[in-house]
Amino acid sequence: MGEIVDLALYPIDDLKSAAGSAMVHRCRSDLAAHGACSLPGFVKASAVEQTVAAGLHLSERAWHADQTHTVYFTDPDEELDVGDPRRRPIRSSQWAIAYDLLPADLPIRYLYESEEMLGFVESVLDAGP
Repeated sequence: MGEIVDLALYPIDDLKSAAGSAMVHRCRSDLAAHGACSLPGFVKASAVEQTVAAGLHLSERAWHADQTHTVYFTDPDEELDVGDPRRRPIRSSQWAIAYDLLPADLPIRYLYESEEMLGFVESVLDAGP
């Protein structure tokens, strides 16, 4: 995992440590305040480079989506407070590559399938078992 994620900044492999607990708390606070949390440098540059190379190689097989939705991928709810992110529409346009086309040894695929990442997301969302 340490080859993919900067575990010194984001100890997703040790969420019960003081640093891991503080990171989860920070992410929860950001999510509550802003509707999202930013994790600069979370994925190491080498893993990003490998992912970009695979994406470029598979780009001809990508599909395009252009949508308007909230940060929660729902329709805006005008009945909510003006500052609520579930009310604010955003436009997103992206090209995507189907998951089954990604090489099994791609670092980002390993991260996506890892128990550490699942545990981190569950902890931030307070949705774990």
